[in-house]
Amino acid sequence: MVLGLVVAAFCSTGYADETFVEGFDGFSNEGGWNLGLAPGEMIEPTGGNPGYWLHTPFLDTAIVRTATTPGIGSRFTGNFRAENVVAIGLDAITKYVDFSADERPMSVMLFDDNDTPDDPTDDSWVYRVGGKNIPRPGEGWQSYSFEVPNGSKGLPGGWVAGYDFNAPPRDADAIWDSVITGVDYVVFNWHDPDYFSIFQLWDVGVDNMSITRASGCYADFTGDGALDLFDFLAFVNAFNAADNAADCDGDGSFTLFDFLCFTNAFNGGC
Repeated sequence: MVLGLVVAAFCSTGYADETFVEGFDGFSNEGGWNLGLAPGEMIEPTGGNPGYWLHTPFLDTAIVRTATTPGIGSRFTGNFRAENVVAIGLDAITKYVDFSADERPMSVMLFDDNDTPDDPTDDSWVYRVGGKNIPRPGEGWQSYSFEVPNGSKGLPGGWVAGYDFNAPPRDADAIWDSVITGVDYVVFNWHDPDYFSIFQLWDVGVDNMSITRASGCYADFTGDGALDLFDFLAFVNAFNAADNAADCDGDGSFTLFDFLCFTNAFNGGC
């Protein structure tokens, strides 16, 4: 069955790094990005970086969060390892804040919702705190980008793993593999998740939500720049040798699901 699916998808194609950017043009919103759905949140047609942008002028919160909507699959979700996602980022602006936006680093969080998007109490996540602080009023638009070491088989340095009280208990390496091979939603925290802050009134916005998939395509198993029978044969050989490269779904075992994962990556192209 797997062989039939792969043979049907044979093609020869070159590929290059691909960055998808959601700039909210024409009121588009791939992934359902939001800033907390506070009163007045809207996509504005002017004033962005440039043009359209997502804006919330009346956000009363301790932690500003820019997030995709759980349960909505998009180009910002999926198997980051098989799709070779290497970076994710955004542009952000702070128009006003009650007290202070000082010394708050931007961070990114990737979530596995445990197949229950309506129940956040069983989610697992990994996050990375960036080296650049959130924008302060008067600083204008600021750009942020986070590298995603999707090929790491354990929790990479600089990343932190965690899970909620109803999630399956796992060690940090297992959480990383589970999340990176099945990202269900993405959050940019305007804050270090390990710290608490006071509630303030914010006027903030975001633009140019971006995700980059590198040219090193997982499905091109031979690395020759083409998708053909030889990639499938190379995958089978790696699978039979219990090579970690063939653990496509990242669960630490070699099963039919790795074949299905590879087939989906192959059919998706590069």
